[in-house]
Amino acid sequence: MRTHSSGEVLSVTDFTNLGATNAGLFRDFVRATLKPEHRFIEVDLQQANFIDSEGLGALISAHKSVAPRGGCVRLIGANAMVAELFRLTRLDQLFEFVPGT
Repeated sequence: MRTHSSGEVLSVTDFTNLGATNAGLFRDFVRATLKPEHRFIEVDLQQANFIDSEGLGALISAHKSVAPRGGCVRLIGANAMVAELFRLTRLDQLFEFVPGT
């Protein structure tokens, strides 16, 4: 997992799935690298094929970190299966979805 900071944006990349095995690491990693100027967290999901409830919880935690700043979490390049999970849980209304590159 890697992060990149650019102005108001913290980008998280280089992971394949977000679940029980790495959700805590993701949560801790975002908390440790999030700076006061970050209003947006962009999570690159282009390689992710699987997200479970703990992964969803980690993303919700990230959202709660930036929402009071007027920001949001942007999910980049979610495949159809992952996007469907967000739709079924109605979390598609909480996150911003951005097509991948």
